[in-house]
Amino acid sequence: MVLLIDEYDSPLMEYLDDAAGFEKIRKSLRSFYLAVKSNQPKLRFIFVTGIARFNQASLFSAPNSFIDISFDDDYSAIVGFTDVEIEQNFAPFIARKARSLGITPAQVMQELQAHYDGYAFGWGIRQRVYNPWSVLCALKSTDQELPFDSYWARLLHHAAQVYDGSSSQRQHVSAAAEAGRR
Repeated sequence: MVLLIDEYDSPLMEYLDDAAGFEKIRKSLRSFYLAVKSNQPKLRFIFVTGIARFNQASLFSAPNSFIDISFDDDYSAIVGFTDVEIEQNFAPFIARKARSLGITPAQVMQELQAHYDGYAFGWGIRQRVYNPWSVLCALKSTDQELPFDSYWARLLHHAAQVYDGSSSQRQHVSAAAEAGRR
């Protein structure tokens, strides 16, 4: 069995301004991860994603065998689309986007690179990856006004936050979301 957990941090992010709610969610998540740990022999692997690191929240001390691959060069392309993947898998959508905008497919790729190719994981930075959500939305969009919008920034509701253990130490990084809209 394989366990995939996407956006593990999402429930906690909803309660950053509510200490009691945050603690209730934290305890529930900790119980969940304790249950995961007790079933570890049945699991081939566990893959957990998220954008915030809750270092002080004691979520992952329960399953103490997790390995953080966030900056491991061997996995640098695992959480986004590469140029090759986009060109091979989305060629019809790129062509359609090019036709609708009156530009070439190469120009669509240049726009995708300018807007969504900015993620690098790993210290060696072997591979830069595109934000999958934004690429998919851009290729699907028929909006002539904003053909390459900042879809990810919209998802963050302009209030992306990083939490380091206490609400008094919380840093708002909405400026990053704002910069992403430009």
